[in-house]
Amino acid sequence: MSKFTAAAATMHTLSLAGMEEASRLGLRNADLEHLLLALTMSEHDAGKVLRGSGVTLEATRAAVAEQHAEQLRALGVDHEPPPPGPIVFHETGGYEWTERALEVWKRASKNGLSGDASAVLRALLEEPSGLISAVLERLQVGPEELLARLDSAERIPAFKDAPKQTPGRYSRSLESFVPASVESVWALLADPARMPEWDPLVGAVDLPAELAGRGLRVGDTWEADAVTHFPDGKPNRQPPERRRTRIELLAFDEFELVSWRLSFPDAPALNSRRITVALEPAAGGTQLGVIFEWVPTSERRRVPIVRQLQRFLLGPATRFAVWMQASQVSGGISRVFRSS
Repeated sequence: MSKFTAAAATMHTLSLAGMEEASRLGLRNADLEHLLLALTMSEHDAGKVLRGSGVTLEATRAAVAEQHAEQLRALGVDHEPPPPGPIVFHETGGYEWTERALEVWKRASKNGLSGDASAVLRALLEEPSGLISAVLERLQVGPEELLARLDSAERIPAFKDAPKQTPGRYSRSLESFVPASVESVWALLADPARMPEWDPLVGAVDLPAELAGRGLRVGDTWEADAVTHFPDGKPNRQPPERRRTRIELLAFDEFELVSWRLSFPDAPALNSRRITVALEPAAGGTQLGVIFEWVPTSERRRVPIVRQLQRFLLGPATRFAVWMQASQVSGGISRVFRSS
């Protein structure tokens, strides 16, 4: 992934997480504090430095609420704000960043800066309003301390592992952070009945009676219905042959790795999806390694020149679609634990 593509992917992920945080409070304008909250969930150095310094999602949410309450009291307003609700970003619309938050985004990409999570954090710590400094003071950490730790973290070379491409298969690997224990994340991922909570394309899962009361085994299969409507209320207009999904357990290593294959039994020529998630304990939660693959199941053989032409013409769009679905899966897993 090029630097530009990586920066664009990071900005998409941070922007989505920040607006999701704003939606919990019934807001449509995401501000500086929501960008800070998004950074606490970043899988990159910026997020690791924040969490290692005690700037976790829950602690920062509490500090932001206290800071806003104090600002209101200073204005003579003393009342309890409504409690935060679930994340409703995907069911609603009209979200945008405030001008001062947009200015942070711009500074993170100016003068040759990469626009990655570290650049965004640096720009946020230098933001002149004082809001972020006040929030961090409540967490007993200063901007200078965070910048020093970020400098140290960035001196460690990053290990780059590009996803291996096999003929006829598109895959994308990415890392993400979940603010929950490995045990809690595993309980979500290893239960096929809970797949609709994190996979946006899976509806209700049918649990066979013969599988009840025993542990999972590689090769077990389930059937699921496609979602009838997306979170924003729009209908999922799938053809009949795509309304039933077969779910197969491909790999299972308790608390460490799970791999699922999802295919269409009524359309065997269509590509199947393979989702593999590795779990690792991390400060403040769980680090995930997600591999998303589109695997051809068709037995049809194409002449090499036709296959090469198709890959040339459709490759960039397909790679973007695979990355987007991988991002949706990792974001969906995290959202389960952030929405409550």
